[in-house]
Amino acid sequence: MSTTEFPATRAPSSSAAPSQPPVADGRLWLMRLWVIIRVAFLVELGMVLVVLPWTRAWTENSVLLAYPSVRFFLQNNFVRGVISGLGFLDVGFGIAEAIRYKEPPRRQKTS
Repeated sequence: MSTTEFPATRAPSSSAAPSQPPVADGRLWLMRLWVIIRVAFLVELGMVLVVLPWTRAWTENSVLLAYPSVRFFLQNNFVRGVISGLGFLDVGFGIAEAIRYKEPPRRQKTS
């Protein structure tokens, strides 16, 4: 076997960070759209979890009338606070996801 059959490989230098492969414009827009959807979902779900336990929809829930022990548990202020805390975490995760997003380099168009 000759050495021309294998591509030349060299060890990456320790100072250079591994670069991401370039992506096409269509894939780049899909990545952007996916990040927007994730961030919007996390932030909206978080806001609902922060507010919902303190509304009348939570306390006067007709579904829980058949389960008084579950209703008593869910009306406990500690449980409401935990659910609101999870909502704040969810909003934080959404914001962190938006901040952490980094676009890969674009693929050069060939003409």
